[in-house]
Amino acid sequence: MAAPGELPDAKPKCGVAALALGPRGARLQGGKIAMPALARTLSLMMDRSVIDRTGFTGSFDLQVDFVPDETSPAMPPPPPDSGVSGSSLKQALRRLGLQLESTRGAVEVLVIDHVERPSEN
Repeated sequence: MAAPGELPDAKPKCGVAALALGPRGARLQGGKIAMPALARTLSLMMDRSVIDRTGFTGSFDLQVDFVPDETSPAMPPPPPDSGVSGSSLKQALRRLGLQLESTRGAVEVLVIDHVERPSEN
C-alpha cells in the first residue's frame, strides 16, 4: 500500500479515473465516476474486457491504493527484491464492495480488414 504523501493527489477531470504509479504502489482515483467509465479503465489496466453488471447508475468518488501484480498486466509490478507489499487491485476493489469475476461470454469486437492512405485530391 502506498503511504500518504508518496503518490501525488491528482485532481482528475470529473468522470475520469486517473492512475498514478509511485515507488510503493499504484493509486486509482477520480471524482464523479460512472460505473461504465470505471469498467473501461479496469479493462485497460487488466488487459481484458471488464463488463459492468452492478446495475449502479449513479456516480461516485474513488481512491484505491494497490500493488500491481499479474492481475494488472498493463502495469509493471515492483521488482521482487523491492520489499513493496500490499493489496492487489482485485483485493482493493473487494474492500469497496466490488468483485471482479472471470467468466466467458460474447464481447463486441471491431475488425479492420483493410487500410489505405487517402488520395492526394
